[in-house]
Amino acid sequence: MTKDIDISKPTTPGIGQGGVVMCDTLRGPCLKSGCEKWTELYYEGKPVGRCAYAWIPKLLIELRESVDKLTEAIKNYGKPESGKQSTEKEG
Repeated sequence: MTKDIDISKPTTPGIGQGGVVMCDTLRGPCLKSGCEKWTELYYEGKPVGRCAYAWIPKLLIELRESVDKLTEAIKNYGKPESGKQSTEKEG
């Protein structure tokens, strides 16, 4: 079941002729919310709808940043913070 799409008036600029976003899977114009791969996520506090494939690079970058922060926190766990002096007096 396909929808009739008016490609003469694209609602989202993108890759393809006349600014129509093209779907790599269907090899035609993007169906947007009519497609099962259309995903809406909250990005910077706003709901943003995109094809699931379009989210992959952004989500991978954010995942890598989170893993790097977690790795750094684990490495520094239990170490005294630099710049702070001990309040205990040596005996």
